[in-house]
Amino acid sequence: KMPAGSVLQVHHDTLTDNNVSQTINNTTLYGSLDITFYRKSANSEFIILMDAVQYRPSTSGENKMGYRYQINDGDWVFENRQWKYTGDSIYWYRVAANFREGFTGISGDKIRIQSAFINTVATTSSIRTPSLTVWEIK
Repeated sequence: KMPAGSVLQVHHDTLTDNNVSQTINNTTLYGSLDITFYRKSANSEFIILMDAVQYRPSTSGENKMGYRYQINDGDWVFENRQWKYTGDSIYWYRVAANFREGFTGISGDKIRIQSAFINTVATTSSIRTPSLTVWEIK
């Protein structure tokens, strides 16, 4: 039996080329990072950490980052609790957001998590070198 606070599995996805930017212009960019795994325990929780280098040519609107998920190839789920505001700056800078998620389900469920980067106005914001890490914990 695993003691409370144990890490059951860890998964990571990243884009490492600093010379490649992804533009987000008044939209949500899904799936730059994509992780699929199988749940180890029915009563586990998940720690989700995202980060990216972000640039905003204007401070109007909002930049946000978060994730959407899918269980057993079902519908994608993306709710307000699954994103965080990441700030304003007209310079390139690294931002991070973490989440704690308790997906309902059973051991063996297929879980897919994708990144979501959001810009709420047409300011042509950009991201570089994003990463997504997911820990299943019990």
